Amino acid sequence: MHFSEELKSINPPVDTPTLSQSDIEVWLQALYLAHGSLLGNAIFWEVNFLRQLGWNTGREEIQYLRDSLDRLAKNTLTIQKRDHTKIVVPLLDKITGGSGVPYRLQFHPDFAAFFLSRPICSQEKWPQYRRSLVVEFYNASRSN
Repeated sequence: MHFSEELKSINPPVDTPTLSQSDIEVWLQALYLAHGSLLGNAIFWEVNFLRQLGWNTGREEIQYLRDSLDRLAKNTLTIQKRDHTKIVVPLLDKITGGSGVPYRLQFHPDFAAFFLSRPICSQEKWPQYRRSLVVEFYNASRSN
C-alpha cells in the first residue's frame, strides 16, 4: 500500500496542533488492532499498547498516548478514491475508556470500509512495516 497514491491530505482545524511521526505511529498501531474488525474498533489497555509500539510504559508515555489520541481525534483525512471521488473522515471517530478502563477507538465507517478491509502483513513483520508506513504517511501528508 502506498499512501501517496491515495492520501489527499490531513486537514487539521486551524487551532489543532500538527501531528508528529509518533502520533502517526499511534494511529497506525490502532489501525492494526482494528484490522479485520467489522465495526472498525480497536480495543486495548494503555500499557499493552505502549509495549506494542516498543515504548516505555511510564506516566509520561501514558500521558503522551492520551494527548496523541486527542490530537488524532481532532484531525481529518481526505481520501481520493480511484474514481476521483473524495471522502473526508476523522482519523479517530470516537474514543472511550482510559484511566483503568480499556480504550475503545472507533474508526469512521467509510474509513473502515476503505482501509481496514485491505490485506496487512503478519504480526511478526508489523513493527518494521509500521515504521516504514509512518515515514511514508508523514511525508505524503506534508506534500499535500
